Amino acid sequence: MASLALDTLRVSKRLREAGFSEPQADAVTGIISEAPETSLAELVTKSDLRDTKAKLKADIAELRSEVKLEIGGVKGDGLLVKWMAGVNTAMMIAILLKLYVA
Repeated sequence: MASLALDTLRVSKRLREAGFSEPQADAVTGIISEAPETSLAELVTKSDLRDTKAKLKADIAELRSEVKLEIGGVKGDGLLVKWMAGVNTAMMIAILLKLYVA
C-alpha cells in the first residue's frame, strides 16, 4: 500500500510563515500527520472516470430501450381498452334500443 509522505517540519514552517503561532503550527501539523494515510490505490483516476462514464451511458441506453418497450405495451393495452369500451357501448345501445323500441 503506497502512502503520501508528509514533511512535518516544512509544513510547520510554512504555517508559521503564514501567521500561525508556533504552538498553532505544531498542533495543525500534528493533526495532519496523525490523520489516516490515504491509499493511492483508492484514488480515482481519469481512466476510472472514463470507464464509469461509459458504463453509465450503456446502462442508460439499455434502460431507454426497456422503457420504450414498456410504453409500446401500454399503448397496445390502451388500444384494447378503447376497443372494449366501443364494443360495450354498442352492446348497451343495442340493449336499450331493444328494450324501448321493440
